[in-house]
Amino acid sequence: THCLAKPEPKPRPSPSSRPYTPPRTPGVRLRRVGWECRQWRPAAAAMNRLDAFPKALEAAVVRTSSGGLVTLVTGVVVALLVMQEFYKSFIALDTESHMYVDRPADSHDHVDIHVHMTFPWLDCSELEIHAEHSKGETGYAETEYFTKRKPTSAELKPLREALGPEFNYPLKVQPRVIQNAKHGPGTPEKRTVHGCTVQGAAKVPKVAGDLHFWVPAPRVSPMSNLGALAEMFPGLVSVDVTPHNITHVIHRLDFGPTYSFMTNALEGAIQVVNEGLAQYQYNVQLVPTVIRSNGFISSVTNQYSVNEDEMVLDAVTATTEKYHPGVYFYYEISPIAVEYTRNSQGVLGFLVSLCALIGGALAVMRFVDTFAYRVLSKKED
Repeated sequence: THCLAKPEPKPRPSPSSRPYTPPRTPGVRLRRVGWECRQWRPAAAAMNRLDAFPKALEAAVVRTSSGGLVTLVTGVVVALLVMQEFYKSFIALDTESHMYVDRPADSHDHVDIHVHMTFPWLDCSELEIHAEHSKGETGYAETEYFTKRKPTSAELKPLREALGPEFNYPLKVQPRVIQNAKHGPGTPEKRTVHGCTVQGAAKVPKVAGDLHFWVPAPRVSPMSNLGALAEMFPGLVSVDVTPHNITHVIHRLDFGPTYSFMTNALEGAIQVVNEGLAQYQYNVQLVPTVIRSNGFISSVTNQYSVNEDEMVLDAVTATTEKYHPGVYFYYEISPIAVEYTRNSQGVLGFLVSLCALIGGALAVMRFVDTFAYRVLSKKED
């Protein structure tokens, strides 16, 4: 077959001799096929039959206010679904975990300890911080910094909520002192305790050790257990029985970076000592943790489990070197490590999910719009 040659253009007739032509119907397009290639007509007809997106004439389209409302709702729903899918694909990654035997620690391995605690009834001048690890060396191997200051209202809020009206702050203390006959009776002045907040961090070797906040010089006499005899015999001994209250709240205690899928067992823990001298012990088991993101190691941290123990001290025990009043954290390193793998579905997976979300939302909203249109049409009839 051959294409017909395009005819030569004819001279345009004058307006007076131009024949009348009826106006075209809106939405209908007239085609001139006199000079087109006839060989393309069967292929075009076949493509028309394959069209999965038939077009409606503009004159046959009906727009309603209910359809406009459904369109707005569809836009909002699609926008929310897209943001949620983006968050799931690139921010909240899927996390898988497995355990393995950790390698032996070397001199370059360290543990980062972050501490934030509040002692409401203990002066900062009486509190000291000490560290020791199993190699026999005391003090921090690399860096350490801790600050001691007066607690803020926000730091005292957990204790105030837990104790209610029993929370007495600031604490006014008047020691009960029995003086010997040589000095005569005396009445010491009241002392106001504003509490102490300890906050800071340290880098220690990756070996077992302890970190404790203690009172190295308790305000008790080694013979204060003879207080009853001292009252009977004023010249026997001078006794100060004012206790060091180690009531505390742990705002933060972690051994490395934290993530949303990890929990800190002691975060927000509150321990109240009602009376007397005491030593509170936390036995912490550290579990080395490796975080991998898309196949690459992004962070190395530690999770932990803990057991708690409280030891009540008498005046004689409190003055010994081993049993001072305070809070002690004894930590050990577990030989079993945990590895978390966080994978994203990638851009291609995000686009596939996006198409499914948009297509599903449009299909459902089209059904809702059709149903609403039919219901409203019946009511109008």
